[in-house]
Amino acid sequence: MAGKLLMGQKELIRAKVMEQVIQKELSLKEAALKIKVSYRQAKRIYRRYLQEGDRGLLHRNQGAVKVGFNFPVLV
Repeated sequence: MAGKLLMGQKELIRAKVMEQVIQKELSLKEAALKIKVSYRQAKRIYRRYLQEGDRGLLHRNQGAVKVGFNFPVLV
């Protein structure tokens, strides 16, 4: 599945709203209200979206291997 991103509903909505901010259809303040985050957090989301695109909206731990869950239990 190279090249494809698994985005949840939250990330899809954020991407749509951030595109509206880029197109000047929404202000960042309005976008923050729409995605239910603070203005400061919306600025962070917007900055990462500009730098990384859709990948910037994904949680950083997505796809990471969970340590300790695959080891056999010794009795």
